[in-house]
Amino acid sequence: MFKDLKVDKTILLSIAVKRAGHNGGAIYASYITVENLDSKECTYKSFNEINKFLDCFEFKSLNRNKPKSIEELNEELCEYCSLEESQNGVHCYGGEPVMCVDSNCCGKAYTNYLEDNK
Repeated sequence: MFKDLKVDKTILLSIAVKRAGHNGGAIYASYITVENLDSKECTYKSFNEINKFLDCFEFKSLNRNKPKSIEELNEELCEYCSLEESQNGVHCYGGEPVMCVDSNCCGKAYTNYLEDNK
């Protein structure tokens, strides 16, 4: 699996949260699942074995949290808007108030939010 791993590819390291097995005072090794998300290949490494693997690569953590929707961001969306602060939020155009979420600017702000939270 590791011989085919390329730069900028994503792997997932995971381990079940459970009690480690033991026998007569000795604790069994816990195994980390290593999955290549591109090829779907999996292997298992103990904490002792994984050190050799980790030393061969450079890693960066990916935030896997689901991004918020425009509605969930609410006023936080204004932080990503290119409009001047005085133009963010609720606007009145001679009639009923119009939220800037109804304009194209909020779409651009949401795109900026998604870029910042990859």
